[in-house]
Amino acid sequence: MAKALYRKYRPQTFDDVVGQSAISRILSRQVESGAPTHAYLFTGSRGTGKTSCAKIMAKAVNCEHPQQGSPCNECGICRGIDDGSVLDILEIDAASNNGVDDVRELRSDANFVPTSGKYRVYIIDEVHMLSISAFNALLKLLEEPPAHAIFILATTEVHKIPATILSRCQRYDFRRIDAGDIISRINHIAAGEGFSVTPGAAALIARLADGAMRDALSVLDLCRADTNEITEPAVALAAGLCNSDHLFSIFDMLIDGNGAELLNLTGELYRAGVDMRRLCNELCNHGRSLMLIKTVKQPERLIIEPAETIEKLRVQAERIGLSRVFEYMAAFEDAALKIARGGAGYSGVELMFVRLCAPPQADSVEGLLARIEALERALVSQDGQSAAIPAATQPVSPQVSPQPAVAPPADELVPDTSATPIEAKPSTCSEPADTTEPPKRPDEVPDTSPAAGPAIDPVISPSPETEPPVITASSASPTSADAGLPPEGSPFSEPKQLQTWPDVLKALQPINPMMHAVLDDSSAYIDGEYLLIDTNNAHFRELVKEGKRHRDTIRTAVMQVTGRLYKLGPYNRSKPAVAEADDPLNEFIKSNPSVNIIED
Repeated sequence: MAKALYRKYRPQTFDDVVGQSAISRILSRQVESGAPTHAYLFTGSRGTGKTSCAKIMAKAVNCEHPQQGSPCNECGICRGIDDGSVLDILEIDAASNNGVDDVRELRSDANFVPTSGKYRVYIIDEVHMLSISAFNALLKLLEEPPAHAIFILATTEVHKIPATILSRCQRYDFRRIDAGDIISRINHIAAGEGFSVTPGAAALIARLADGAMRDALSVLDLCRADTNEITEPAVALAAGLCNSDHLFSIFDMLIDGNGAELLNLTGELYRAGVDMRRLCNELCNHGRSLMLIKTVKQPERLIIEPAETIEKLRVQAERIGLSRVFEYMAAFEDAALKIARGGAGYSGVELMFVRLCAPPQADSVEGLLARIEALERALVSQDGQSAAIPAATQPVSPQVSPQPAVAPPADELVPDTSATPIEAKPSTCSEPADTTEPPKRPDEVPDTSPAAGPAIDPVISPSPETEPPVITASSASPTSADAGLPPEGSPFSEPKQLQTWPDVLKALQPINPMMHAVLDDSSAYIDGEYLLIDTNNAHFRELVKEGKRHRDTIRTAVMQVTGRLYKLGPYNRSKPAVAEADDPLNEFIKSNPSVNIIED
């Protein structure tokens, strides 16, 4: 009968143990000094070398010719331990011998002196499975052990061992084996056995092993039975996984919202025998790789993948935001947990994919985040031009000082200028001193806006020797050429009715149905950077006072239609406003304290 690879290549000396150099060094020095302790505790995850080190230790302390603390594996005692003829080494499985009677029998046997070597070594595997009474019986043996007895306890759940046992043992924590060490060991074994392993296949095996060398060699043994040229698809087929190309395709379909194709691919994987729980785990691991690429400067140190796969991950990471990655990973983890608890497997995964591909509810947080993400991508689209957000053309004059295009602060609802003029403060002249040519209309000025980003609102500095003139607001409708455009950029221009306001309300309906109903019979005007809403509905002010949500949805709908981000305010026909070049709201607040100002 052929031996399994993990048995055939079990370490025979401390130098052969992979990934546990510190523990191997300490144990070999204890053997070399001739002063081993009476009780050891080896703890760590599965397949990290606990039992292997225990057997090496048992041979080393009895070896006739130890070599630098390791057994020679050539003397009679070493060969006898390997073939089982030496009875001084006892390996006990505590999972099946966990009663107090089993420990009492062990105590009686420990009193006998060794027959061949210097020590009787007892290796108790899975010691955490002992009962409470068995632990109490073992405690007495560890308190007063025979001089010729050594106890090596091994466990994967050290938290289940009583503190009284822990305090009487030398504890050694075996860490998970690094993926690089596992890959090196796989290549070494493949060269010795005469078969080949591609880098992608070795990386996939190391990732599936999760730090356990025994698991890695078991998967390698399974793949070797099918072919002598082990590739990544061969490993995925043997382990019941989908290959990396399918993982990339699934994420591409999720990003594009292509639910029909995604369900077809899921059906193909299911018919091919792919385990749905492992598929969810692999998708979660793929999402982790995307998360690391978007957050870590050198993700290659944390991602166990070949260089070409990491490059493909970088390309895919550019197409998805970090919040969407978190959403996907949470859905994958939830589906895997439900399947593990006996939930629907295939249908549950299908339901998860349909939900992730469906567009988010417009009035939900996810929906708003998706809209904002789409707007951000449009703003940085190729050639600096936004396909979804048209930039409004702004007039240019010699007095304009362009400023960087930034989103305005939290919107301020300010009263609009009305049809009745008010008295301005005394001034030395009726108009600002300006010897330059008047501003030209947008169709008369060539476009000098920047190559990228939204349109820039010009800032006009008034003459320091004069004060702003009187503003007379008018509700006259603008011409068709100016429909939907902001005013000429000057704070002294008259409000212009927004002709595309019905389109704004249509865009507002799926985002905020309540606000759409309130503004059903309303109209809107544009005055500089302000959008002034004219409505007789008394609920409008109450809703916008509740919080930023209603104001943000209005601004989002306006931006979708006009491509501009405005401050909001009510159009007040009874109370006009005085505008200043600096801030048109400051003087108005001083002179009209009764105006109801709605702030964030």
